[in-house]
Amino acid sequence: MAECGQCGREAIVQLPGGQLLCAYCWSVVQQNNLAAMHAAMAMSNYYGDLMADMVGLPRTGPYIRIPTPTILQGGPINLGTINNIRVEPGSQVGQINAGAIVTVDRAVNIFNKGGQAELAQALQGFTQAVLDSNEISRDAQKQVLDSLQYLITEIEKQGTARNKSVFRTVLDSIETLVGTVGILADWWRNLRRLFENLAGPF
Repeated sequence: MAECGQCGREAIVQLPGGQLLCAYCWSVVQQNNLAAMHAAMAMSNYYGDLMADMVGLPRTGPYIRIPTPTILQGGPINLGTINNIRVEPGSQVGQINAGAIVTVDRAVNIFNKGGQAELAQALQGFTQAVLDSNEISRDAQKQVLDSLQYLITEIEKQGTARNKSVFRTVLDSIETLVGTVGILADWWRNLRRLFENLAGPF
């Protein structure tokens, strides 16, 4: 089993430079890339304003609209707005995996509206069971939620844009974490089948 070069967990992604990363560390890289992109957008707007000011003319070019997170009580993500997943107040798993939980909640809404109620119910039920479970460690809960976030991101891609080999590896990693854990295993078998059907043949 290949290990993540950062934390030692099971690696699922290899960066162009050869670095191996697990689902969590890969999500951190993605978050850092997003932050850098937002900073570049802000600097582009700044230099546009600066040039207009230097020549003494009103700015004529468009501003780049920079996405911003919802802020609640000083936090970057508003868990109070989720409708499908219940997070107990003060839950450490909920706070650590806030981004993944918001992604799952949004996906449940999208699947329901898109006529995929069975997938929405399975995703909601499995995620809630993971959050509520006392049978797996907090670290395992975190890995499962991060992996779900990755799977949803891949599902949203069109056809050949999906990395199916990594997709399958992430499915297998969740299987390893919950495949023998009572109710989690039952929820996961159904959700995995639906994910595989939606992703198409491997």
